[in-house]
Amino acid sequence: MRPMEGSMTPYAIAQTYIGTTEGPGPANNPVIIEMYSTVGHEWVEHDVVAWCAAYVGHCIERAGLRSTRKLNARSYLDWGVPVDLADAQEGDVVIFSRGDPSGWQGHVGFFVRTVGASIEVLGGNQADAVNVKRYSKAKLLGVRRAGNVAPAVTMGVRAVQTRLRALGYHEVGSIDGSIGPRTRAAILAFRDDNSAVAGSDYRRGAHRGAGQCPTPGRCAGARSRCPDRKPDCDRCQCTDRARGRGCCRDCRLANRARCRRGRKRPGIGRAGVWHP
Repeated sequence: MRPMEGSMTPYAIAQTYIGTTEGPGPANNPVIIEMYSTVGHEWVEHDVVAWCAAYVGHCIERAGLRSTRKLNARSYLDWGVPVDLADAQEGDVVIFSRGDPSGWQGHVGFFVRTVGASIEVLGGNQADAVNVKRYSKAKLLGVRRAGNVAPAVTMGVRAVQTRLRALGYHEVGSIDGSIGPRTRAAILAFRDDNSAVAGSDYRRGAHRGAGQCPTPGRCAGARSRCPDRKPDCDRCQCTDRARGRGCCRDCRLANRARCRRGRKRPGIGRAGVWHP
């Protein structure tokens, strides 16, 4: 992290990257590769992958806020709160269409100012670099401001291990602050039980809704009243199993002792048939 980033706004952080360019030829700029990683896409190895959303997300996360953590520019149409262009302020997030206005492609950056029929945007991947460039107002899809965006939460390895053990994932092993084979197995088990998206990092989920019943309206949550508890994992009939989700927390915890390595885990057996 650059010095004092935690006390800077996303826009102020974005300005520090002006002049950053993609690597020459087949080379990759490690600064841009880091941007992919910041938003959870460590799998990206080359800076030719569209990175305007990674740039915006990186700056937002470095400022202590949560980005969409997606590489799709239009994902920011659902981020924060909407703002009218007439009320746009320096640093607001602006999203533009690219190609088909009704398609999925787009561009995202930070609002600088309006100039006639154009909007000046500080963005990444603008002519393969971070710079200020003008875009037509006619292509503007939306202006967004942080507003109700939650802070970005980053848990240390020890905190993650402690939380996993508290949730019943004892395969995590000792709380040593290192991500070894046992900790990875516990993280994968957590993902399986909570249907976490493949490729997401360990920071997601363990601090957001971990262990909550996916259908609180159908499952009371109290162990004595949970209708999904069954003698073993193979008979767990949580309705969300049919949708590819994991069992509810009470059902999982009640059966965890039967779900060790080499045996079925909750949420991976046959789809359930229970109905409220």
